[in-house]
Amino acid sequence: MHAVALITLKETLSCLENTDIQAGHSLAIVGTGPVAQALTHFAKLAGIAPVVVFGRRTAWAQVFARLGADAYVAGDDIPLEVQAIVDRGGFDRAIEAVGARGALARCLQVVGVRGRVNLYGIAPASEPYRPKEESDLRVFRSKVAEAEVHDKLLNWIAQGRVHLADWISHQLPWTDYRRGFEMVKDKTANKVVLTSA
Repeated sequence: MHAVALITLKETLSCLENTDIQAGHSLAIVGTGPVAQALTHFAKLAGIAPVVVFGRRTAWAQVFARLGADAYVAGDDIPLEVQAIVDRGGFDRAIEAVGARGALARCLQVVGVRGRVNLYGIAPASEPYRPKEESDLRVFRSKVAEAEVHDKLLNWIAQGRVHLADWISHQLPWTDYRRGFEMVKDKTANKVVLTSA
């Protein structure tokens, strides 16, 4: 059952590894969902620091502290140490992990003129990214090649650095699939696994 978590984990690890980031770079992650959580965990395993997560609600602060984030920013309440990074020219890299105009705008704001923004998210057709921001030369979409990170992730699991069970919040019988979708939509669940029994 836990193996289904590999889908999201391999995708996000591939995204991180193709963000052109390395130990010593600063990273901003905009979003608080399972993708942002996995990106944060993997960035810390890769030795990236500081890793700062930008969200909307303070309720996520403890979750990201457990995952290793160096700071969490709720809304516009930017701590002095994070503002200092922005004032010095901005983050080296940012990953937009939501798929929303506001998230991309935040990424561009915090990377300054020299940083780069990896668009992981996909904005809905009803509210697409603003063309001027999406075509900004700092913005790119990395490839996602799950096969390239498969062995690395399995090694981290074998070493106890990644626990698959941590990435599944609920298990439901497949007949409850509608409830599972609703739980994800209203954010009472992070990842739901549907089983045959």
